[in-house]
Amino acid sequence: MADLLFCAKYPFTKEAREYVKESEAKISDEIIARAKKRVLSALLEGEIPKFSEVLSENLPKEIFSYAASRMIVSQTKGRYFISRYAVAEAKRAGKYLSTEEDGNFSKALLEFGIQFSREGKDTFKIPVLKYLKYSPKSIDYKLVNREVKGGAVFCTKQQLARIAEEAVKKSIETSLPIKAKVPSQVLGAANEIIKQLPVQETQVSKIASEDFPPCIRDLLERLAVSENLPHTARWALAVYLVNAGMSVEAIANIFKTAPDYSRETTLYQITHVKERGYKMPSCATMDTYGICNARCGCFSPLRYRKGMELRNTARNKETQGDI
Repeated sequence: MADLLFCAKYPFTKEAREYVKESEAKISDEIIARAKKRVLSALLEGEIPKFSEVLSENLPKEIFSYAASRMIVSQTKGRYFISRYAVAEAKRAGKYLSTEEDGNFSKALLEFGIQFSREGKDTFKIPVLKYLKYSPKSIDYKLVNREVKGGAVFCTKQQLARIAEEAVKKSIETSLPIKAKVPSQVLGAANEIIKQLPVQETQVSKIASEDFPPCIRDLLERLAVSENLPHTARWALAVYLVNAGMSVEAIANIFKTAPDYSRETTLYQITHVKERGYKMPSCATMDTYGICNARCGCFSPLRYRKGMELRNTARNKETQGDI
């Protein structure tokens, strides 16, 4: 028999999917309403609140609302919306996991083949391969900054919950959109939601230029397809654009395509970068962040254009000399 509370918290698990399948529940107006609220919260607010109901009769509705929301978001026809929805669902799961009891914590992580063992009160270790597969692309999670021993990576419960969060996000992203035919109620709900969503515009195509170094162009391209960049990548991109002379508002518009975009937070962080006068990291530092993707020989991304000019001048002189 399914653990309904567990399934309501983690509706992406096999146990929850089997419960939905075996229940053969029909999509009711209440379930659609719950699903619409879930999707809108994810797409507009960037998060899905934890449910407060613990009454047993409400748990199935919570589980079914996840199944319906997946069908609804699949009809938005946008990778950005799917990614933003996946991030919101993952964050919700992460909040539950960070305070979960060991039994359910282990049960949820096993959904992704993540096995762990305890090493003390708040120290856990997981296999390196699973760690590399699901760890966030952040400097804090790079292997060189972790304790590794005997083929396992040591981390805290909070860090392990964050890794599981990334696994949830990837799982949802790769399973959507749903291609099967959906009920008319779902199509109606999706159309109502689409009307409430802001038009997604990006400035990336307007500023992309060969004058930008490969690492910056790569970050812009990843943003354009709604990839959820790690904090260090976002910070480096903001610092580069601020130092390149772009306004705070223009830079914030570039970050609109980030799945977890929040205008208020983005403006605050970019303003902070500008007011503090942060300097662009060197290529060596960018490499440690895992952002450097070419050997330009310019020592700093901001020197790339100048380096190009010097190389072109030298190349022209060589050509003229050959003639």
